[in-house]
Amino acid sequence: MAEAENVGYKRTKRGENKMPNDLYDIEYAPQTLDIDKIIKYYEKSIKVKIEQKEELEKEKTALEKKITEKTNATAQKKLDKILSKIESIETQIEQLESELEQVKKIFETYYENNELKEKYYDRTDKALINHFENGILKQYKSEDILLRKDEVIKILDAIRKEVIWE
Repeated sequence: MAEAENVGYKRTKRGENKMPNDLYDIEYAPQTLDIDKIIKYYEKSIKVKIEQKEELEKEKTALEKKITEKTNATAQKKLDKILSKIESIETQIEQLESELEQVKKIFETYYENNELKEKYYDRTDKALINHFENGILKQYKSEDILLRKDEVIKILDAIRKEVIWE
């Protein structure tokens, strides 16, 4: 017999509030993940940003040539806008490259051949959960119910240890 104090939500007149869940945990870090697809997404995003930067550089060069021929206030304003856009894109490129490096390190640590490594199957590693719950891989998180093999933390884990499922 098991008794759950909290079941994941509390019903109020205005709706439901999230609460702790004694019955089960959410998986967050998926068992299988298409790592190549995620890395290609980052590489494609970086490539697109670099192309945008190159186009802006061409516009900048043309405007600078125009300004040297004759001083024009509107052309100077356009040049300032282009320079700020180039700076913004450069920071976005740097951010995407650093995210890509972080993602590669995460995959190297926790995944092997698009599968979660066996020692992380129970998802008790706080860093792994955090990467998918609130971190850089949030968009790839799983909402499935976590079924642990070894550790008994929630009621469902205890039931899985005792009952033989067919």
